[in-house]
Amino acid sequence: MRVALLQTRIRTDSRSANLSHVLRQVVRAAEAVPAPDLVMLPAGCDGPVSEGLSPAIVQGFAESLAAMAREWGVYVAAGLLRWGGDGFGEEARVYDPDGDALIGTGPGERETVFTVRDTPLGRLGIGLDSDDARLAPPAVPCDVLLVHGRWTAPPEHGGRAGTDVHARLAELARQARTPVCAVGLVGRGCDRAAFVGGSGLWASGGRCVLAADVGEETTLFGEVPDRPKKALNV
Repeated sequence: MRVALLQTRIRTDSRSANLSHVLRQVVRAAEAVPAPDLVMLPAGCDGPVSEGLSPAIVQGFAESLAAMAREWGVYVAAGLLRWGGDGFGEEARVYDPDGDALIGTGPGERETVFTVRDTPLGRLGIGLDSDDARLAPPAVPCDVLLVHGRWTAPPEHGGRAGTDVHARLAELARQARTPVCAVGLVGRGCDRAAFVGGSGLWASGGRCVLAADVGEETTLFGEVPDRPKKALNV
């Protein structure tokens, strides 16, 4: 399974500009040769919750990613806002090439578990991870874990937090005995803390296969290692 990990820089000046920026990145990744089977975006790629944000705007962002999955015939995964009737929350989603959504987990208070979905790509564990709500290894075997992250570091910490994130994701791969694909946001949050990225790909034993530089917008392409033969059906 070939993946494209889009370490995206958030645009806070305009939600429409942010959407256009994200969609251009998805198209560039889908156009690559060889083409990826799965394009991953971080949590928070649809922008922060702001005053006047409506459920219709949030839904429009999700529908655009579903349309990209249909148009390019790829899976598109992201951590996205959702409207729950009593306010905005967040959940991990995977759109299949038909544009249908596989809904994953949202963040817990301290620890979050993966939602496991059977797909033509294999058994996927999908979830959101942040400094305050970290993902625990899944209780059932998976072929690959998809981690949509939003990890921060105060400006005075420089890039050290990115190194800490990579070490934690390597440990997750070792504990779960499963490859990990992780994508983190870059940019500045509303509290001016820096989103550090943290994107990368880890083998089931914790070996780092790919890792993005801290704080830089980039796209990583790679083959998921250690895939069981039964999952190699794409």
